[in-house]
Amino acid sequence: MKTILFATDFSEASENASMIAMQMAVQLNARLVLFHAYQPWLFKTDFPVKGNLNPELQRLEAMRNLARLRRKLAKSSNTKVMAEVVAREGLTLDVLQEMVNDYKPDVLVMSTAGDAPQAARLFGSLTTAMIARTTVPMLLVPPTISTLHIRQLTLALDLTKTVDAVALDSVARFALAFEAAVDMVCITGNPDDPALRKAAEHIRELFRFVPHTMSLIQGEQLTENLQRFIDEHKTDMLVMLPQAHGWFEQLFTESNTQRMARQSDIPVLAVV
Repeated sequence: MKTILFATDFSEASENASMIAMQMAVQLNARLVLFHAYQPWLFKTDFPVKGNLNPELQRLEAMRNLARLRRKLAKSSNTKVMAEVVAREGLTLDVLQEMVNDYKPDVLVMSTAGDAPQAARLFGSLTTAMIARTTVPMLLVPPTISTLHIRQLTLALDLTKTVDAVALDSVARFALAFEAAVDMVCITGNPDDPALRKAAEHIRELFRFVPHTMSLIQGEQLTENLQRFIDEHKTDMLVMLPQAHGWFEQLFTESNTQRMARQSDIPVLAVV
């Protein structure tokens, strides 16, 4: 892992997530890029507006806040790792995609909630919306998490569909980098299906160099059964492999990965 991109809105929850990004950069000796998108004003108003409407002053303010965050991270981590800071004008999801294209990070780190964590848990956030658009792995950090402990991963699988071998390789490399074990789980209506068991054995072969387990669990409600598995196995991080959806379905349907990221109390790694 060479480059970690962290997107911030300068909220308290996002600041906690920045600690995770810095800890990963230090542990993996990776480049860290701190990024903020400041919003353009798309209309004029006759009412007094609190804040600065000048784009250049907005950019300077964003850069000052990013520099402050960089100093805080360097001090808290007691390291000489110096993050790069970037502020760009534009709508958050669009500019974030530009940053991913330009910097080609190995992972994008974001908090699952900004200034309104309870609303994000109920209705979702820009972070969960980004899951449907990302072309790189995303680490989604709950607002209460500020310390990185990765010893036990849970990898949720849908063995009824073809599993992306490249994504599986990324998960295996991630586990090896952190010396973590992986508990793989498939929630299914028919755990005795020979085709599912054959697919499970094939994936276990791909993870032969990673300490792991494989569980096929009877159940229909994925999120409830998956949460129960996470609680029972004392998981440090949930890993999911988002499925591609059409644009119309994205408008009206929340994916399993988005739902788990919104509700989870542990970090969720979405690997594409």
